[in-house]
Amino acid sequence: MSVKIEPSWNERLRDEFAAPYFRQLVDFVHAEYRQGVCYPPGRQIFNAFNLCPFDKVKVVILGQDPYHEEGQAEGLCFSVADGVAFPPSLQNIFKEIAEDLGRPVPASGSLRRWAEQGVLLLNATHRPLAPSRAAKRTPLAPLRLSRIFRQSPFLSHKRLPRPTRRKADRMVNSFK
Repeated sequence: MSVKIEPSWNERLRDEFAAPYFRQLVDFVHAEYRQGVCYPPGRQIFNAFNLCPFDKVKVVILGQDPYHEEGQAEGLCFSVADGVAFPPSLQNIFKEIAEDLGRPVPASGSLRRWAEQGVLLLNATHRPLAPSRAAKRTPLAPLRLSRIFRQSPFLSHKRLPRPTRRKADRMVNSFK
């Protein structure tokens, strides 16, 4: 299957993209997008990978799911587009950075600059918008990234919400 993704990730995920589960996942996600509004926009699903080539990854941050308000999700966990009000989780991140490092809160909530500097900002799920489908989250983690991460141990998950820490712990333990 041909997937539009940054070349270094395409090389490492090629076997995953060819696996039957991935075809099923793609079909499911396409059906969700046809049924209604989903976040992030389809063209931004692989933003985390496209902005942070494999050989540039220094740390992985795993979020739970994309933000669910119009214009918020941009394919990077915890990140919002320029001009969008900061959701509480992003406010907390910037507050911690300000307290720990004495850095001012940035004017933009976009974390693209982090991604471009080697922070892989992954959401664990895809989220449909429609209230009737809101409880139905698609796990995107089946992209068996733990196999890929074994090639470069770089996962940090301090101060993340408990469910996200558990997912990260499972990923880290799968490296061993």
